[in-house]
Amino acid sequence: MPLKKNTILKFTVICCFYLSASTLYAQNRTIDSLESLLNEAKDTARICVLKNMVWEYRGVNPEKSIYYSKEAILLAEKFNNPKEKAHILQYLGVVHNRLGKYNKAIDYFTKALNLGNTINDSVRIATSLGSIGNSYGYLGDIKTSMSYIEKAIIISEKIGHKTLLAGNLSNMAASYYTLGQIDKALDYFLKALKINEELNDLPNISMLLSNVAAIYSSMNNFKKTKEYLIKALEIQENLNDKRGMAFCLNNLSSVFYEEKNFKSALDYSNRAIKLQEEIDDRKGLSESYNILSIIYRQHNDFSKALEYDSKALKIRREIGDKAGLAETYCNMGKSYRALGDNKNSTIALNKSIEIASQVGDKKQISETYKELAATLFNKGDFKEAFLNYQRYSNLKDSIYTENTQKQFSEMQTKYETEKKEKEIELLEKDKKLQITEVKSQRQQKYAFIGGFVLMMVLAVVIFKSYRDKKKANILLAEQKHEIEEKNDELNQQNEEIRTQRDEIELQKHIIEERNLEVMDSIYYAQRIQRAMLPSEEYISSLWNNEYHTSTSLVCQLTNEQSNLEIQNFFILFKPKDIVSGDFYWIARRHNWVLIAVADCTGHGVPGAFMSMLGISFLNEIVARDDVQTAGQTLDELRKYIIKSLQQKGISGEQKDGMDIAFVALNTETMEILYAGANNPLYNVETGGSPVSTLREIRPDKMPVAIHENMPLFTNHTLKVRPGDILYLSTDGFGDQFGGPKGKKFYEKQLKEMLLVNSHLSMVEQKEILDKTIEDWKNGYNEKYEQTDDITILGFKPKRIFKVNNYVILPEGY
Repeated sequence: MPLKKNTILKFTVICCFYLSASTLYAQNRTIDSLESLLNEAKDTARICVLKNMVWEYRGVNPEKSIYYSKEAILLAEKFNNPKEKAHILQYLGVVHNRLGKYNKAIDYFTKALNLGNTINDSVRIATSLGSIGNSYGYLGDIKTSMSYIEKAIIISEKIGHKTLLAGNLSNMAASYYTLGQIDKALDYFLKALKINEELNDLPNISMLLSNVAAIYSSMNNFKKTKEYLIKALEIQENLNDKRGMAFCLNNLSSVFYEEKNFKSALDYSNRAIKLQEEIDDRKGLSESYNILSIIYRQHNDFSKALEYDSKALKIRREIGDKAGLAETYCNMGKSYRALGDNKNSTIALNKSIEIASQVGDKKQISETYKELAATLFNKGDFKEAFLNYQRYSNLKDSIYTENTQKQFSEMQTKYETEKKEKEIELLEKDKKLQITEVKSQRQQKYAFIGGFVLMMVLAVVIFKSYRDKKKANILLAEQKHEIEEKNDELNQQNEEIRTQRDEIELQKHIIEERNLEVMDSIYYAQRIQRAMLPSEEYISSLWNNEYHTSTSLVCQLTNEQSNLEIQNFFILFKPKDIVSGDFYWIARRHNWVLIAVADCTGHGVPGAFMSMLGISFLNEIVARDDVQTAGQTLDELRKYIIKSLQQKGISGEQKDGMDIAFVALNTETMEILYAGANNPLYNVETGGSPVSTLREIRPDKMPVAIHENMPLFTNHTLKVRPGDILYLSTDGFGDQFGGPKGKKFYEKQLKEMLLVNSHLSMVEQKEILDKTIEDWKNGYNEKYEQTDDITILGFKPKRIFKVNNYVILPEGY
């Protein structure tokens, strides 16, 4: 099976490590000159020489770097020089990064950071933060990596340190590249390149040229990719940086592979491996072995591919490279499947998914689900194959190719029915039958013609010899027997074809009936789910069933008990499939009206099951007198979900649950209690002013389900004012793809819409929201399917006063 474009061209974007040029002692001196200086230097001067030897040996002899660092640290402590000690610890972190010991590197960088904070050294603080983020990036923890790098960027800008700023901008670009956000990655790379060109920093210019090449590779512009890589390689050769040279050679190997120049691809990879072995660059070696595995797999040498996969696996285990392990296990799964070993292929691919889930590498998880589906399909387990393609489809994003989408569509079709495949087989057999029939007719024709000619010849020669006549008759009888045998064989083939056709028709009928039964069940489930959702009449009754209105009664405002009534509201509810994973829920408890809008894990049938569980649990929880706040309600709901789904927090376990916004309104005090799990509350405040503002009450960043950290949900308290409008929403509206550029609608644009249209009636607001999202999906050149379930509930509270069981609206409401 040919590899898709850019399968191998998965460049490793280099993360930078910058240090202040002013802190380097004798930066341009060679190692030999430093060795000479070491014999003469004493006290604090010796610390500086040792420190720079640690740095100079980092790439050529890491063991010597560690050896010299021990004496340097002891001297720094002896002379009470925390600044130099922090600097040496920083260098030790770099050395261990090069050795692939990333957790050890983080320990050294953290010690350097703590010393930097103690002595208030901003340069050391920014450098250490960026380095810690860099190491977490190598470990595949991109989220943690970006948080550290962001802090480093802020400090670098504040102190005006261009070298540090350029390095951290490049590191942030590398993180965005890993996440597949190519536009942001290119923006950060270009900012960093501009600063380094101003500084004429050749090593980092080379690194950034390689990274820009990676961007062009993702666009399939291989001419530009090679152009930038060759420039970067020339700089690395002039600097004699073997690690950088190996990096460029590996990426050039990838380009030649994509151009089908396999000889050059192998040559460049082997040159890279030779350099990496010289400097013991273990991470680089694992990446080179990975590239060779892909090349040999493309040449159908799957045993050789597995050999290099095993080498890469061993190194990545030793250095703790989880992201690399996930990739290697996925590659091994491909090789085993190609060798027909579906059992080991399944084991390797499941291991890849487990590790990729631990580090949150969604791109790798998605890719592995696709490969697992192919393996299961080969095993004949079409149902599991389809389910894994569904998981793959749910994780795909805008960077996935049309070919990937086509493969999913093909797999889904194969699982749902085998109709097309059977039809093709039938057509092929019909075609073969037609050819056989034509040949048979031709043979019969020729046979009869031959017989006729033979009869004429026999008639002519009959007078010559009786013996010749007898031989001719025998020959004619044999030919007749052969023709009869062929006719019998054709009749038997026709009967077999008719039988197969009848079987296919029967299977087709069975599949159609089963599909009809499944769809009937889903539509029945839709009726059940709709019945459990509150109707608009029911919602209105919650606010109006206690009061009787009279327009003829007039009185002044008194201190009589005040109540809150919703006069206007709307519910925009648009399921992605027939049934929905979103739901809205409204109930009344004494003088409290309770409202919730939730987004359950998944959509369609799985999401609908979760939504019905959520509705049932909420009804049970609010009936309890011991639950008094919105936050307590979500705490109890989380307990119900964890218990009912038997969630244990085990690695790789399915983390089903829901995101929810929950609001409780006191109809006497106008007080609102809100608690949220990933879903915010929007409050458009007018305050009697013609200029409205939108206030967002942020939720807790955790779902209502098993989670790494599970503190109690925060209970927010606020008061509504006349004219205020409250909105509860799931993330489906903001996550919808469409528009002129095929991008998401995003939450920011939704909030702007809510604010701009808040002066309109609730019915008009709903119509505008509905029309906007439909136009966003279908109003441009390309039409997009609905990405997720969409639910938005808006309501506008109005104060009323009750006097002698009559309700009067104050003036201006």
